[in-house]
Amino acid sequence: MSSPKEIIDGFVNSIKDWDSTPTTLNLMREGTSTVLRRIKSNLDVSVQEKSEPIVSSFVSEISGSLGTMVNSWIDNNSNQLMVVPEGTRFVHRDSTYLTIIVEQKPTVRRISFMQAYYNISLPYIQFYVTFHCNDAGDNFNSLHITATKRPITSLQDQYCLVPLPNVSSTSVCVGNMNMPNNGGRNITEKVNTIISSYWSSEFNIDLHQNLQSFLNDVFFYDFARKETDRHYENYVRGFEAWQKLTSEDSMFAIKPQTILQTSPRYLVGNLLPSDLASRNSKVAFVNNMKSTINEGVAGFVRSLTTHLNSVDIMEENRNQPHMVALQSTVRNIASTAYSNMWSELHHEHEKKVDIDNANLDRKKNEIESIVANSASILRNIELERERIASEKLKVQCELYAVNQYLLQKLEEVSVLKAKLSQHIDENGDIVVTKKRGRPKKENLPDSISISLNRVASSPLVIGPDGQPIKRGRGRPRKAV
Repeated sequence: MSSPKEIIDGFVNSIKDWDSTPTTLNLMREGTSTVLRRIKSNLDVSVQEKSEPIVSSFVSEISGSLGTMVNSWIDNNSNQLMVVPEGTRFVHRDSTYLTIIVEQKPTVRRISFMQAYYNISLPYIQFYVTFHCNDAGDNFNSLHITATKRPITSLQDQYCLVPLPNVSSTSVCVGNMNMPNNGGRNITEKVNTIISSYWSSEFNIDLHQNLQSFLNDVFFYDFARKETDRHYENYVRGFEAWQKLTSEDSMFAIKPQTILQTSPRYLVGNLLPSDLASRNSKVAFVNNMKSTINEGVAGFVRSLTTHLNSVDIMEENRNQPHMVALQSTVRNIASTAYSNMWSELHHEHEKKVDIDNANLDRKKNEIESIVANSASILRNIELERERIASEKLKVQCELYAVNQYLLQKLEEVSVLKAKLSQHIDENGDIVVTKKRGRPKKENLPDSISISLNRVASSPLVIGPDGQPIKRGRGRPRKAV
């Protein structure tokens, strides 16, 4: 009978000889899958429960920020949407100020300057009308004016100084303008009254820095001051030149070549009251929204992380079927299997890393070699291109010399051909040049020759009168 020690030793030896890897892996796979499914199910429910109040709070904060922005467009006193003038680009009312920016499109306006009227082209014009708010109504506070070549779309847009007198930078001197009565809240009527009064007012030479810069930049030769000018006559010539150019091109004020005085620090938002510009600028709003979103997301992530850290894997793994089997029969096998598996995996991983590093080094060397070869090939190509260019130049020079030589020979051939053409007829026979001498007698016509022969052979002699002369025999008598 075997002793307990022998039985234990035999059992241990049989376990050692048994290949337990497949069984162990199956047990581990099934147990791990069961644990992960349970954890996933619990996490789905738990995350939903934990995240709902956080997300709701986050959405509420974002909605509140957007609501605050929208409420800035609401009349705080009547809680109704305000009716604003046509062309309004920006409106804000709080407990102290109401600011409205009204933009007018480029057009030709008839203005009165020094008791004379001129039709002049103007760019986009923006009026910044600010009212002081109190219980009795909205009282006029200030008026600013600017110009642009494009419509304004943001408080960060850059503006230009308006090229008109009676304006200190952007601040309008209201002077004797017809201003609306204080009190009441009919903003549209007040703003329209102010703008209409501005265009119908009489302009003079006061606060002329903006006008002077514009006329000097655009109408320099007409605006140049003469010795005989009084203090404003060159301005009149400037307005006349402005009106003449307007008659040729009514939109010249927004053309690229028209110079309007501006600067990077001339931003639309800078003309608003400081508290409005700081609280309602696009940058401030975006920064506030970013801050709110970041805080909401950070709180959500913190809550989720805390919940995940609170999950007890051992508790989730307790009382599962595979744990009973592992604890009773496969504890040592699993330990050995894990050790062997991770050792083998680590060894294989190191081998793969070494192979990958070797491949990377080889690829790197190949790339460096290719780059070096490519550089060498490029240099050779460049040298070959230069050689070909040089050869091409030589060939061109030689062809030019041959061409000149052929032209010379062709000219000689032409001269020779001209000489030969004088001694060769159309059939190619040589023409013999006859020597000068007595001209050859030409034969008389046959009819005349026959007549002459008859006359010569006839015994009759024709006299001067055309009658035949009879010949006598003997010697003719001497005339007495």
